[in-house]
Amino acid sequence: MLQGLINKKIVAFLILGSILITFSCNKNDDTINPLDPDIQIIDEETEVLDYSEPPFNLNAIQSSFSENIVYGPYDKNIFDIFIPDSEEPTSLVIFLHGGGFLGGDKSYFYTTQQNDAWDFPSEISNLLENNIAVANINYRVLQENDDDGIIKPLSDCKRALQFIRNKAALLNIDKENIVLYGVSAGAGASLWLNFHDDMADTSNSDEVLQESTRVSATVALETQATYDLVIWAPRIFSEYNITFEKLLQLDENRVFSFYGVNTLEEIYSPEIEAYRNEVDMLGHISNDDPSFWASNIIRPVTLPNTVGLVTHHAYHVQELKNIADIENVTNVSYYGNPLIYEDTSEETAVDFIVRKLNE
Repeated sequence: MLQGLINKKIVAFLILGSILITFSCNKNDDTINPLDPDIQIIDEETEVLDYSEPPFNLNAIQSSFSENIVYGPYDKNIFDIFIPDSEEPTSLVIFLHGGGFLGGDKSYFYTTQQNDAWDFPSEISNLLENNIAVANINYRVLQENDDDGIIKPLSDCKRALQFIRNKAALLNIDKENIVLYGVSAGAGASLWLNFHDDMADTSNSDEVLQESTRVSATVALETQATYDLVIWAPRIFSEYNITFEKLLQLDENRVFSFYGVNTLEEIYSPEIEAYRNEVDMLGHISNDDPSFWASNIIRPVTLPNTVGLVTHHAYHVQELKNIADIENVTNVSYYGNPLIYEDTSEETAVDFIVRKLNE
């Protein structure tokens, strides 16, 4: 039995090694330890999951919970999943936590947040009762003097989606019926995937990366409209007559880390301009994109003079809605405190998810 476990770990190590060469490797990113007893590396021969007690009381909802499943070579490349008891494959929601791409963890969704205003455990339970599976991922965050920038966590989120699709049979999910649900940085990452053209690489030797990245819809809670930070001043905050350089003063190091640069001049270089275009969600919106639900209603609509207000301002959702309406991308949007705009449907995030997954 012990020898079998050792052999399985060796196979897992070799699998991870082959995956690693397809990833960019930041010197500060730790790789998965295949001997870690707290993670699950799906063996390609047997493909079985280990199940454990869920992180909160599901009140007898018929489902199974599996945690810390590895989807890539880095220590943050893990996810949990709640799987409803179902004879047929179920649809799926994938949660992406927030943290400004500097921190955060999937455990965020296992407790209530914002003074109980966001009851994520109840939402997860509601989804399971509607026969919808729920996955919850970790991803790498930016390090000090990061080499790669924001494309690193975005690429992890992309791979997690593709990995889950690749393991659809094992997870008993319908890989054509997936909704993303993100908070803050996770919301922006979700919208990036929602609006981006399909990034399936059908010629890649890694079969995970051959999977589609298109989804059925996205929920974005306290989101950013774009990760081209240079256009925040003229596009998001035009009302305040503020410059990018002024916004930069609030947290210069964070902005530089977004693109893996060290100076303002580099941000305006042709190379980084192309990078900024790649991570500009607004620039990717087109009329064939999935619907989205977005809400930025926590903070007052005032001059953006703090990092929290700059990154979660109501006007992020206002600009998302403006462009989506021009491109005929259907959306359920709420923004402002007090409310400036409220969708007439008054649809909640979970109501929206259930509707989209049953269309």
